[in-house]
Amino acid sequence: MTLTPTLRPHEPPLSDGRRIVALPLEPGLTCLRGLSPRRLRFEVEYGLERGTCANSFLFEGGTTPAGESVAPLLVHPPGATFATPYIEGLAALVDPAAPLTVVVGVVNPNRVLLLHRLASHWPGLRLIASNAGARVVRDLWDHRSPSPGGGAADAPLPSLPPIEVIRGEHGRELAHGLRLRLIPAPTPRWPGGLIAFEETNGLLMSSKFFSAHLCSEGFAEATGCETEADRRHFHDCLMAPMARQVAMVLDRIEALPIRTIAPGHGPAVDQSWRSLVADYRRWGSRQEQATAAVACSTPAPTATPPPSPMPSPVASPAVACGWRASTANSPAASNWWRRSAAAAAC
Repeated sequence: MTLTPTLRPHEPPLSDGRRIVALPLEPGLTCLRGLSPRRLRFEVEYGLERGTCANSFLFEGGTTPAGESVAPLLVHPPGATFATPYIEGLAALVDPAAPLTVVVGVVNPNRVLLLHRLASHWPGLRLIASNAGARVVRDLWDHRSPSPGGGAADAPLPSLPPIEVIRGEHGRELAHGLRLRLIPAPTPRWPGGLIAFEETNGLLMSSKFFSAHLCSEGFAEATGCETEADRRHFHDCLMAPMARQVAMVLDRIEALPIRTIAPGHGPAVDQSWRSLVADYRRWGSRQEQATAAVACSTPAPTATPPPSPMPSPVASPAVACGWRASTANSPAASNWWRRSAAAAAC
């Protein structure tokens, strides 16, 4: 089943072009995409300078098939870079007086800043995170960013919302007959990684995996070729150094009945997702081979001979002063030594 969203802009763009668009995917499921035509940050993964987009997914609240009432659920909100338009766009879809559950797939200071904003606007906010992710959220919650002029940074922080900790795969029923499976995906760079899979439509919300930094309003790419270079660049910058752990996550992903992969950045992949997973394996394998080749070509350390004992400066002043014996025995040197005989050591 191919998801065919319609574009629905929410807010006019900011001065630098950042804005939020809502892409309805299925009844009860909307993609909120932050768009930036300009390079947002100076990290190397943004080096192609094609802008970026940040994907999050909103599941409407309502009643499950079993008759249980569920709150709206937001998967993978972006960082604080999109905070102002994002809060406004989300408020148009979720009443601030309603409870809101947020699945936190990546935890870093930038994401926690947005969670502060969400907690201020939705007092009924609850978080879902992996065990490692919950620890990082707690550690970062009360940290403040330095503010040159004071003001906003001096405002009281909202209280830490309740956190539901996911220690293994976890499924939950949602409204409109949807069912969400949460899967921990830890890596050295993102130990609290958490990906989400909607089982009814086969939609994998893969967070950082398979991402690409480019600005695209279309929900899914037309062909794999048009984004291959961007996804390869993102992989080589962030995924290649931890290829072994990435391969373990790929093993789990390939076991899922996927129809569409929607990463945290860039357009979704529905026509060629298997090829993309194979590309990830190939790129990671090349990185491991290159690392092994460098290790094999590096010469083994050799034993270092012990240093020669330092001569006594009094017994051998010429050596102590850095002079060679042949130089010290020359006529010119002998005259110098006679003039400085009082200083046995230099």
